[in-house]
Order: sequence, then C-alpha cells, then structure tokens
Amino acid sequence: MPDVVLTANGERFAGWDRVRLTRSIEALAGAFEVGVSGPAAWIPPGAACTVALDGEVLLTGWVDQVAVRYGPSSHQVTVSGRDRTGDLVDCSAAYGSGQWRAPRTLDQIARDLLRPYGIEVVVDADVGSAYPSAAIQAGETVFETLDRLARLRGVLLTSDGLGRLVLTRASSRRIATPLVRGENILEADATISHKDRHSAYRVLAQSPGGDGSTPEQNAHASAAASDPGVARHRPLVILAEDRADAAACRARAEWEAAVRYGRSARAVVTVQGWRHADGLWAPNRLVRVRDEWLRLDGDMLVVAVAYLLDEQGSRTQLTLARPEAYTPAPPPAPKEEADPWS
Repeated sequence: MPDVVLTANGERFAGWDRVRLTRSIEALAGAFEVGVSGPAAWIPPGAACTVALDGEVLLTGWVDQVAVRYGPSSHQVTVSGRDRTGDLVDCSAAYGSGQWRAPRTLDQIARDLLRPYGIEVVVDADVGSAYPSAAIQAGETVFETLDRLARLRGVLLTSDGLGRLVLTRASSRRIATPLVRGENILEADATISHKDRHSAYRVLAQSPGGDGSTPEQNAHASAAASDPGVARHRPLVILAEDRADAAACRARAEWEAAVRYGRSARAVVTVQGWRHADGLWAPNRLVRVRDEWLRLDGDMLVVAVAYLLDEQGSRTQLTLARPEAYTPAPPPAPKEEADPWS
C-alpha cells in the first residue's frame, strides 16, 4: 500500500484514500490535495506542513484549505495546500523604493524579494548576465516580477519540494525507464496545435544605453526569430518585459519562438504506481517515449508530474513536451516526412 503522510504543525496524518500531488517546471509551487472518507482529526488552515510519498518529502509549505462535506450516508474531509513558494504567487512584490539602480543578476533580485519570506533561492543553471537596472511594476506579485525578468534570460522558476525557489533551465538528466504503449502506459492523450505559433517573432525594447551603442540604437533595440514550421505569414511583435539591448531582445525572441513551438504539442501519459526503475517519477527529466498511436518515438521532457491515489490505486500522470520547448534556440526546420510533432 503506498504510504502518504501529511505532517502539519509537527503532527503526522496518514490513512488518506484520495491523494493528488502535482509538481511542474511551469508552476512556482507544487500543490497537494488529500482526502479521507469519514471523520478525521482537525488540521487548521495555515498550518506549516510537509507531504511525503513513500518516505520522500515532495512538498514543504502550508495548508491552504480544509473542506468538510457530509450527508446521510457520507462524510468526507479534504485538505489542500501548496509549497512555501505559493506565497510568492499570492503576495505583492516589495523592495525598498521598488527599484534596483545598480546592476543585479536574477538570483540577487530574487533574494532581495524573498528575504521577508525566509525562502531560500537555489541556482540550478546559468541565470545570464546582470540587468543594468530593474523595477517592480505597480501591482505585481513577487512571482510576476521574477517571471517577467526570468523570461528575458530564458530561466524557469519552480520549487524543489523543500520550500525553496529554484532558478533552472530544461534539464538533460534522463529517466532510464522508457514509456511504451502496450507495456507501462495505461492511457494517454495528446494535443497538437498551431494556433499559438507564428512565422516570425520580433521583440522591441528601449535600452538603458551603454558606451558601445548610439542613442539611435538604444531607442530602437530589437531582434527577431522565426519558426520555419509555420509556412504562412503570421508575425508577432512583443514588447520586452523590461529594458533590454539588442542581445537581450534576440534571446527573448528565440525564447518565445522555442517555447511556443514546444508547447504546441503535448501528451499526458498515465502509468501505474509512482515509481520507475530508479525512483519516483519527477519533472524536468528526459524520457524516451514509444507510442505509435501518438506517433511518438523519441525523447520528451517531463514537464509536470501528478501523483494520484484513489479507488483505482496509485498512478502517475506525466505531462510531456518537446525538450525544445524550454531551450532558447530557434525551432528546427520541419522534416520532409509528415510529422505531427514538428
């Protein structure tokens, strides 16, 4: 029997018959929902908590909500919450005057913003060069400020399950166990769309200027990237989220092209249990997929993982996307043979 333990305010709670815990490289905070049929001990909203699956802590945060429902023949209690980084999604950004006038890197700005929350920042990849200056825009949450700046550097914001903010990029780490139709794939669905892809992306920004650039160049900083997989004329102009020079605009344009290309095709695959041969399924890992019904035979990136437990037993839902979706490089040219995933 899979072991799920919610520890709240130092007290352990087990015996849950409904569990859903999600982690994603597209979400700043992991989330959980656990439930039990019948009366249960009271767990107060706002309690500090951890959630462990088979003894491994996958979430460190707070209980957001407790719901109780009963009728003549039923009684259900559901507890839900998020990682500590969930506060960064909800709360307004604040730092001194709201501006950084001296050059600061993304991780330095993150530490400035997270200091009041006591949340540690982990740098798991190159975060790029320092921003000449930066500022909080009116009404932004902490996440919105960091996400806006991270897009300029092609950096992903996520959590590690231990209550820390992680600055990362798409990983090259690999899961040895392949996903194969007819073997370990219980069910799957895929969506392939060109709706959000464009033939060309141009990013415009006003640069703060520098010794090696003219006022004219600074006032019209821009760069472009293309998606050769979109044959018809579909241009998109984007205003950079912050002040940027031509190099930053180019990186931002390539990021937009790559992300839209990669996210235009996704698969959700369900497998039995929470583990592969070497441990728990985890996001930001490469996995080989062989499924002729989805017309997939190659490496995919695990974008999100949902650990499930209910009357059907323990299962894992894996959201898969092209690895290029999170790599700041232009999309490849389409293959000569028709390929729905290109």
